[in-house]
Amino acid sequence: MINRDFENYYIFIVWSKASHIKDLAKKEIIKKFDLLSCGETKWSKKFIHQNFLRFYSELALGTSDKVKEVGQDSFHFFIVKDINPKFEYRSDASGRVKKVNSSIIDLKSKLRKKTDVAFGVHCSDSKHEFVQNCAMIFGSKYEATLSSIIDNKPFFVDETSKAIAESGWDSFEQLFNYLNKTTQYVVLRNPRELIDGFEHGKGDVDILCNDRKKFMSLANGIPIWESKNFFHVKVGDEMVLFDVREKGESYLDERWIEHLLNNGSVSEFQYLRTLNKDDYFFSHLYYALVNKRSIPDKYNSRLANLAKEIGSYDLVFKNGIIDKDLAIFTLKGYMLNNNFTFLLPSDPSVYINTYSVNKIFPSAHVYWYQILSRKINTKVLYYFNRLKRKLKSSSVFYSTYNSIRGMIS
Repeated sequence: MINRDFENYYIFIVWSKASHIKDLAKKEIIKKFDLLSCGETKWSKKFIHQNFLRFYSELALGTSDKVKEVGQDSFHFFIVKDINPKFEYRSDASGRVKKVNSSIIDLKSKLRKKTDVAFGVHCSDSKHEFVQNCAMIFGSKYEATLSSIIDNKPFFVDETSKAIAESGWDSFEQLFNYLNKTTQYVVLRNPRELIDGFEHGKGDVDILCNDRKKFMSLANGIPIWESKNFFHVKVGDEMVLFDVREKGESYLDERWIEHLLNNGSVSEFQYLRTLNKDDYFFSHLYYALVNKRSIPDKYNSRLANLAKEIGSYDLVFKNGIIDKDLAIFTLKGYMLNNNFTFLLPSDPSVYINTYSVNKIFPSAHVYWYQILSRKINTKVLYYFNRLKRKLKSSSVFYSTYNSIRGMIS
């Protein structure tokens, strides 16, 4: 693994349908920035839709409109360094306003106006996006290729590029080293198992992230079970189950989520971004008390070791096992001290232990029949939508439906 800081490095791409302005683009780029390298490549027809979806942070499902919009033939890339970046607020194509290097963004807008292809020119606007864009072009050797480019050494780009993890990841190490450079996340539980040897088919990888769709697009994950948080990611020859929670869905107090994401690090578990011992202990204790019907036996040893390390053992354990009343009292005090509260998760499949919740948060007033009602309503809606999709796929249904509409109108 090569560790470099890619601050103030950017990549411009002129897609195939805008290739008539590639020479103009190069001239304009040279006027404003240090042009380190340029080249031409393409993606294979087999993976082009998947690669365009992932390139623009979408899940790799179905087809990408970008193939038709910007072309599927060879495209040109230009890697630059801006030694005098100017950071100002700009709005992007999605309407989001953020602080970016305006010199880069303004040149992209200028070049787009030179072609009749709406999104014919692309550029990265952050070091995370720069790394992601380059990995989609240079593949698994993107770090070595970028180092050669920056150090002005020879490098080679295939005529047909193979994007990173196009057919899956070689290892967890490769996957998480890439995620560390491109997005914000933490492994919530059991990081040691991922390092020492993950037992496929038993358990999952629990992730908390800033943006689930972006995270799984980077990981090349495929959603399963018609769920928005469960995904399969191919690692080696196995499909690994990921359970991914994101900021904004009240899995925990949003202030707590922000704290966990901002304080995660890769200092202890090699290539995994994990929680520090205090955050791991209390978030895991919350999970055991609030999101489990009863505390599993395996949590006793896991939490006991952590409790001894951070000095909370006697506040939670009695006679070698977790004492639920002690644990509830301790977690309540921790939440109170940090001004964290209980929020009902937007995902109704998350189990809520109403006894624990009402003991820890007396003002929450969460009752079992509320949770049951929410689950029933969700199930009814789920099966109703499935039936509706099946009916809509029926030609007989559609012809009858359209006939009725015609009679009414």
